[in-house]
Amino acid sequence: MGSQDAAVTTTAAAAGAGITLLPWDPASDTHAARMTMQRHACGWDAEAVPYWRKRVATGDKLLFWILLSGAGDGETLLAAAAHGQGSAADNEERAPPLRDTATRVGRTARTPTAAAFVPIGHIALDEYPARNELFGLPASTLWIKSFYISKAMQSGGLGRKAMGQVEAMAAGAPFCSAALALDTTHPAWQRRAASVRLYGTEEPPASAPPVRTNQAWYARQAYSDMALPAAAQEEACARVEGRDSLGFYAWTDPETGELVKIPTVYMYKMMG
Repeated sequence: MGSQDAAVTTTAAAAGAGITLLPWDPASDTHAARMTMQRHACGWDAEAVPYWRKRVATGDKLLFWILLSGAGDGETLLAAAAHGQGSAADNEERAPPLRDTATRVGRTARTPTAAAFVPIGHIALDEYPARNELFGLPASTLWIKSFYISKAMQSGGLGRKAMGQVEAMAAGAPFCSAALALDTTHPAWQRRAASVRLYGTEEPPASAPPVRTNQAWYARQAYSDMALPAAAQEEACARVEGRDSLGFYAWTDPETGELVKIPTVYMYKMMG
């Protein structure tokens, strides 16, 4: 099967699949290693996994594996999708199944099943009380963070399904969140970066297809933009998170070592 045929087959199967969320185990080295692998494939925050282990262990971050259900097992589909996709997808395809070993979801105890599973991505809910106050959001607002679907499995509607499950979970007990919020890359920067990568110019050719941006995708899920407050206010909030500003992500280019400030946008959605 060629890579294009595999992608079409996998996208069709993914469209018919359901999604299951399973808690990540911060005490498991194998869970941490797989999370690091997926963050490398994502290209972002691989070095943050040790910090996430601490936040998940204290209940300040809810981190879930995304599993397929109802349309073949994730291992088979991931292997098919990874064909011809490159080293990151190949590494995920070769990785062995994990075991369900997490004994808590947030601050609530659970009994793990020890069942084997193959994650095709992950998603988190974080508590950011200082941000909620800064943006004038309800105190119960949770923030969607660390969202990744294997690049070999994208374009099958799995991200939308994962968002739907996370939203339902956040709105229900014990969280009862009145709203969800998120931050993502500014669309202008994302379009420019894609043009430089694909065409070597900051502006794409007139005939080029439009770049699909994160902000536009979240807008289709009914998330609305929020204006970033004045610098004095937002920078004080950023210092609580160990950052200089909420207005950008500080990213170090792994090839050049250059520090890049990637502008951000903030979005929210009321629950119910």
